[in-house]
Amino acid sequence: MPAIPPLHLAFTDVRDLAAAHRLALEVPEATGNRYICANGHLPMTGIAEILKQEYGPRGYKISTRPLPSWIVRVAAPFNGEAKLGAEMLGVKHDVSSEKAVRELGWTPRPLRQSIIDTAESLISAGIVRPRKPVTVAR
Repeated sequence: MPAIPPLHLAFTDVRDLAAAHRLALEVPEATGNRYICANGHLPMTGIAEILKQEYGPRGYKISTRPLPSWIVRVAAPFNGEAKLGAEMLGVKHDVSSEKAVRELGWTPRPLRQSIIDTAESLISAGIVRPRKPVTVAR
């Protein structure tokens, strides 16, 4: 992406969510309860910064330039993704998983690790490739 939309998202690593489901089955007091299993939130530019730090040196071109909100709004009538983004502008998913931690003993992995692990998964599956050949010094 040449620029990053100004969106803030709450994240959950699927492995952490699976662990929370398992814990909810094992803890009798969890019956009938609902748990938020978000592991914090970041703006999409924050995610891009993490990816650029980790993968820029490896030949991946990652923009961290923010996309102005007005461009998202202008594109919204013509593009479904922009429309969804426009609806999310200014919304911060600031939720807490404190109840899951306290009642289930749930411990999510660090958000940075989840982002990097996701990127590694996409790279190993061939979905994401570097823009230029990478030479590894030995």
